[in-house]
Amino acid sequence: MAEIQLGQLAVQKSPSEDVKEFSRKMMDDHETIVDHMEWAAQHMSMRMPSGISKKNKELIAKLQGLSGAEFDNAYIVAMVKDHKNDEGEFREEARQCQNPNLLRLVQQESPLIEQQLQTIEQIAKTHHLMNEKGKLIAAGQ
Repeated sequence: MAEIQLGQLAVQKSPSEDVKEFSRKMMDDHETIVDHMEWAAQHMSMRMPSGISKKNKELIAKLQGLSGAEFDNAYIVAMVKDHKNDEGEFREEARQCQNPNLLRLVQQESPLIEQQLQTIEQIAKTHHLMNEKGKLIAAGQ
């Protein structure tokens, strides 16, 4: 849910077409993921989170105060870190999941998260925020 809000912010504030394009695609992808998770949660008698985390609220507030290249740099770095974290969480869930319905959902959505990570890492390299070894450069953090 936070990534959808962050994507909306990037579409409004980013001066870079590659960042806007990534954000639009990410919003569409995450809306689909949320729909799938809501369906799965209903069928497993689970509740979805009702809001976004304090950490993500703070990130949104920080990004709202930035503009231009400064916005892009902070947004790109945040998206790289977030998608690396998401990829790890999906991988771990797939490894330990006991519920076949949840496992199927994780396996279905994992390639999408991996694709988003690859795309945002390429954008980070294009914006000189990541080296060729995949490490974020200190100036962009």
